[in-house]
Formats: sequence, C-alpha cells, structure tokens
Amino acid sequence: MTLNSGSTLTIGNAGALAAEDFHITTSGTGVITLAGTIQFDLFTTQGGLNPTTANDRLVLTGSLNTVLNTPTSVLQVNSTFAVNASNYTAGRTWDLIDWTTMASGTFSNILATQGNFAGVPDLSSLNLQWDFSSLYTNGTISVVAIPEPGRLALIAMAFGLTVLRRRRK
Repeated sequence: MTLNSGSTLTIGNAGALAAEDFHITTSGTGVITLAGTIQFDLFTTQGGLNPTTANDRLVLTGSLNTVLNTPTSVLQVNSTFAVNASNYTAGRTWDLIDWTTMASGTFSNILATQGNFAGVPDLSSLNLQWDFSSLYTNGTISVVAIPEPGRLALIAMAFGLTVLRRRRK
C-alpha cells in the first residue's frame, strides 16, 4: 500500500465533531509506504494521556512494515480548540498512530524530537513546544515546557561550580 507524495490521508471525516479511528489491517508480505500528508484532528484536551476519543487515530495492524518516505511525508495536526493556556499545558499527550512495526523514516516537517514545527499548532506563545520523542515508537505526541535560557544557564553554572569545588578538594 502506498500513499503517494502530494496526496493526503485524512484520518476521520473533515469537519467531524468527534474523533474517529481509521484501521488498516494487512497480511502477507510487503511494505506500507506513507509518502504524502497524514492529517489528524485534536478534539479534546485533558491532563496526561488523553483518551482515544480525544483525537483522530490511525491504527495499523498486521505483518507489514511501515515506511515513512522522509523527503515527502508530512504530519498535519489540526486543533479544533483554541491555542491557549487552559487547553494546552505541559504533560498533555495524544495517541495519533498505533503501529505494530515502524521500519524506517520520519516525517519531513518534524525536524527534531521537540519543537514547534509547520503542520502542528504553534505553542510558542505559551512557552510550550511539542515532544515527538515517542511518535515513531508509541505514536504519541506530547506538550512540554520550553526551557528558559536563564534556567539553563543557572544549571550549567551550578554544575561548573560543583566540578570546580571537587577539583579543589
């Protein structure tokens, strides 16, 4: 099965008012190649791991490996609620993709394990960013706080002073 470059797989119905699952079950040998845009909607937000009814979800089961065509595959996440401090807080998590085997690849618009990238709601005005570190293993994305530069500098200085103090002893 192949999702070609330039095409879009919308999980759930466009304009839907509730989350939907899209199931693909395979058997035999081969590869599922996802080279286009995969679009999800977020419908609710709760603390911690949101229930599966909080967002559209792609469920891939079977014996085939899933390959993301890195130069062209795009993750698109749309929020049906406002980007504000009551809806987005650190620690909130959504389960977008359930896959049994992820063979290789990444989404081309997700440039690091954490950040605010094209295709996902921009949380930088809330001093938050997305955590994609579990996307390719568990299929989840989370919201985390952006470390303050001053705090990082203090931590580095404290570490340096600790090392210096130990050397003197």
